[in-house]
Amino acid sequence: MTSMEGIDALTPDQAKSELRSLSQKYGALIVNYNNQQTELQGAQKRNVHLENEVKRLTSQLAPALDTPSNEVDMLRKQLQESLQELRSVEELNMTLQKKVNKLQVEHVSEEEVDQLFYALEMKDHELARAVREKEGLEQEILTARQLTARGGNFEPKFIEIHHHSTLSDDDDSDSDADLPEQAGQG
Repeated sequence: MTSMEGIDALTPDQAKSELRSLSQKYGALIVNYNNQQTELQGAQKRNVHLENEVKRLTSQLAPALDTPSNEVDMLRKQLQESLQELRSVEELNMTLQKKVNKLQVEHVSEEEVDQLFYALEMKDHELARAVREKEGLEQEILTARQLTARGGNFEPKFIEIHHHSTLSDDDDSDSDADLPEQAGQG
């Protein structure tokens, strides 16, 4: 079992594996506990039934108990067997209870399972981000390779356009206005 401090160090696959293992243990604990409870209830019902049967038979046989007979001996033997069966069921119940107690000590709480799921989710997000970054870097590498394949020192060509700052809008309008007058004079 992994300590809660070590969750961040788990890889997504390790976290999934650990979570699967803990979930299986937790499921087995629940199944064992439910089985034990069912057996306990059955044993308690049998106990009540047998006690009632003993009371009924004792009240019916009270006068006959003073005079032993085969029937009374048989009933006593049946009572002893029933009591032994009850004790063996109680022993089995105690064994199952010890197993459940041991599993409860070892089981993972729901909070720990939730924390593992959260850690796994975070690792999945980190993995997705890393994959996206990797794809972006691979695209950049591909672009760089294409550029170098086109011509070793590929440099973009820029054409510079220079504007003369000595011209102004007023100069243009004056020179245009002078031209028709000169044409008419000549």
